[in-house]
Amino acid sequence: MSPSPSSPPTGWRRWFYRAPLGLYRRGLGGMLGSGFVLLTHRGRVTGEPRQAVLEIVEREPTGALTVVAGFGPRTNWYLNVQAHPEVTTQVGKDERPARATVLGPDDAAERMVALAASRPRTARRIARSVGVPVPTGDGPMGSDQGWRAVGEQTLFVRFDPR
Repeated sequence: MSPSPSSPPTGWRRWFYRAPLGLYRRGLGGMLGSGFVLLTHRGRVTGEPRQAVLEIVEREPTGALTVVAGFGPRTNWYLNVQAHPEVTTQVGKDERPARATVLGPDDAAERMVALAASRPRTARRIARSVGVPVPTGDGPMGSDQGWRAVGEQTLFVRFDPR
């Protein structure tokens, strides 16, 4: 039986998760620092522009950004970028066209191991959000094998600048 991710937030939690979008829309996205990206993408059905603010889990020297679909495969922005991978990313005031790529399980597993080593709190939060037990054993953060298993069940998406 595969784990079930957390349900998307409703009520006040939904407002809380969407509050950073309001900051970006008012030109105040820089207040969030460089750990978040405003993703502008197209709706898979309507083709209309949609936006979401996502936490960056990895930043590559090429300018590529990697995020996680923490609410699983039914997350709207995730479904939309699969249908229309040409997107725009904005970190602070730096806006760039990009192409979204969903990473395969092997690449996701390696990224999760690296994330657990460099940002353990973020790795634990991601594991909980995707519905996978946090690995234990072999040190304070669990074994690499355990984190690979978490990564294989986590939806990582990379945005490569065009």
